[in-house]
Amino acid sequence: MSSDADQGFRHATAAALRAVAAHPELEVSFGATTPVLDGRHASMPAAPVITPGGGDRAWLRGHADR
Repeated sequence: MSSDADQGFRHATAAALRAVAAHPELEVSFGATTPVLDGRHASMPAAPVITPGGGDRAWLRGHADR
């Protein structure tokens, strides 16, 4: 995935996580091995290599929606 597409995907995933958590000020970072929510910060797994038609995006969004 291109850097711009990767950044856009992370932005959208972070926005979805904030909306589901009903916490608009939540800080979201990517690169953790497992998802962690600690007060005002959420650490999400690093985005996997995205393959066209693959389920990689759904996998990461699923973690955000928990």
